Amino acid sequence: MLSTSRVLAIGLLVLAASMASAQSEAPPSEPAIHSFDGHSFQYSQTPGWVHPVEFDATPTAEGREGAVDYRLVDEQIRVRGADTTAFRRYVTRPLTIGGVEQASKLQVHFNPAFEQLVIHEAGVWRKGVFTSRFDAQAVRLLSAEPDSGDDILTGEVTALLYLKDVRSGDDIEFAYSIVGRNPTLGGRFSNWFALNWTQPVVRRTMRILMPHQRALKFQNYNHDLAPITSRLGSDTVFEWDVREGPIMIDEGDYPAEHDAQRAVSVSEYNDWQAVADWAQRLYPIEAVTSTEFATLVAELKQLPKPAALMQALGFVQNEIRYVSLSFGSNAFRPHRPDEVLEARYGDCKDKTLLLLHLLQAIGIEAQPALVSTTRGAGIVTIAPMPDIFDHVIVRAVVGDQTYWLDGTRRFQGTSLDTIGMADFGYALVLAPQPDGGGLKAMEIAPSYEPKQHVIERFTVSSYDQPARYEVDTVYEGSFAESERSSLAESGRGKLEQQYLTYQKDLYKGLTLAEPLAVEDDVARNRIVIKERYEIADFLTLEDGWLSYGVSPYGIETVLQMPKKKQRTGPAYIGSPGLYKSTVTVQMPHAFIPGDDVSFQKVLDPISYDYSQSDDGRTITTEQSLHLRSHALAAEAMPELSTLHESIADRQWVSSVHPENTPTVAFLRKVIMKLQEL
Repeated sequence: MLSTSRVLAIGLLVLAASMASAQSEAPPSEPAIHSFDGHSFQYSQTPGWVHPVEFDATPTAEGREGAVDYRLVDEQIRVRGADTTAFRRYVTRPLTIGGVEQASKLQVHFNPAFEQLVIHEAGVWRKGVFTSRFDAQAVRLLSAEPDSGDDILTGEVTALLYLKDVRSGDDIEFAYSIVGRNPTLGGRFSNWFALNWTQPVVRRTMRILMPHQRALKFQNYNHDLAPITSRLGSDTVFEWDVREGPIMIDEGDYPAEHDAQRAVSVSEYNDWQAVADWAQRLYPIEAVTSTEFATLVAELKQLPKPAALMQALGFVQNEIRYVSLSFGSNAFRPHRPDEVLEARYGDCKDKTLLLLHLLQAIGIEAQPALVSTTRGAGIVTIAPMPDIFDHVIVRAVVGDQTYWLDGTRRFQGTSLDTIGMADFGYALVLAPQPDGGGLKAMEIAPSYEPKQHVIERFTVSSYDQPARYEVDTVYEGSFAESERSSLAESGRGKLEQQYLTYQKDLYKGLTLAEPLAVEDDVARNRIVIKERYEIADFLTLEDGWLSYGVSPYGIETVLQMPKKKQRTGPAYIGSPGLYKSTVTVQMPHAFIPGDDVSFQKVLDPISYDYSQSDDGRTITTEQSLHLRSHALAAEAMPELSTLHESIADRQWVSSVHPENTPTVAFLRKVIMKLQEL
């Protein structure tokens, strides 16, 4: 979906206000077709159904910040049958050299498989006179595959035009239409559009022409503006006209489900089940003729269902590499399992459909489940629509347990009891009601919560020798899977060097004692990274005091503090999970023990525990940080700041002992002996 927010993000704020002056050459009344590099666009007059919108040509207000002054964002959509025509026009006024460079570069993204680009005008207003700068021969149509590095191809094309003779203070006008919509969407209309951005817009208009017999569902976000509704022939017209509206305050560090923009979502789908009914047809269970498929199913049937499910999932994840060829209808429709097995690659849709066939062939209940990786649980704030989803997984049921399985993940465990499962908040399960279909909260059981435990041991066996420093980092669940992925991509040697560099910054005199070791228990989905070092001069004696200091890691960097602490929106605070740290410092001789210390703080959904104790020879510090959610409400920011400071204050473990301790007396003898030598 080419939403206005996307257009603004790539700098297409430019456009068309009044009729061109007599000095300008008007666009042709009949469309002129132009081709470049195998693709084409049309050049024609503005459609007659478009309502003219004037822009404010008065001088830019004093004190206006930014490189570009956005004068008009005008969008008008007409729905006819299964197709739509989206007309857009923009006016921008560059205020600086950088603004000229930004505003004079006109770009439009479209997919020629089902969309047609029609350019209506591109030119400049200067001193009240409009001059067209459109040059069909200067338009370049370029394959736009920004995600090709991740093996994602869509067939999208970018139309690019650099306007000539643009100067600071000009009003740049650009108008075009995108005709058509992906036919796989089934002919029902839906859209999402923003009413404000981080830069002020003098006038923002939106107009939708919908056949009056077709009902639309509206849902506002961050505002209560209602459209002006009227009748025009056989259409119902919905209009929004915002002048000098408030800018979007982007506080940053938002969780995925939060959007600070004022926006409107509109849809012909009455509810989420209607979207599920549409999407379910894209994932039919059909006969698979592949011999390999039959052999695999026969092998799976010999196993208990939990083991068979894991083997089927492992095959899809590891034997079918990720490549997304989402051309035309395949933007939503998966390729057939026979094709995927033969090609040995596919995207989330392809892997999901193949896994569904495998599971249903061995008698395991399973359905596709659409999720949003960008909106997360925030999809409930949007009118029901199919194009809000960007990922699909499988919901499988074995016994009374529900599993959310992702065919695109790798390096997972081999047991259903320990496998990592991502929580996207809500999933649209593609099953008819009342059979469990519709929008469902994912509700992953607490037993699948990922865990990390960093165990650090400092052992001083002799005062005249380096201290032994051992680190065992234990990862479980999805944390273990992430670590396996890092090891596979970076290699053990690179990871060892990264850890060594980090530790050297903390402890001067640190050297590597043993190569990095890895213990991987795939069945338990548990991996342990073992580091072994030596630290020279770990202990220091100064002014009659023996001291040392250690800096535990694995806790302080977990809890994220937003850059803007005084805010109105929620903040992302870190990846949910249970994080633990245990640090022991063992001395060669007894010392006078200190007092035990403990601290506990609960700030829902955060729990933090700290304790320090010693037995006269070994000091033990233990910490636990439990994040049960990735987000925290704005009103809790002061408490979060206090908690963050409390945690930071406890990330340096040190001890000093007076000269008259047995430890110091022994150390002084050692030093005297060394001096004699």
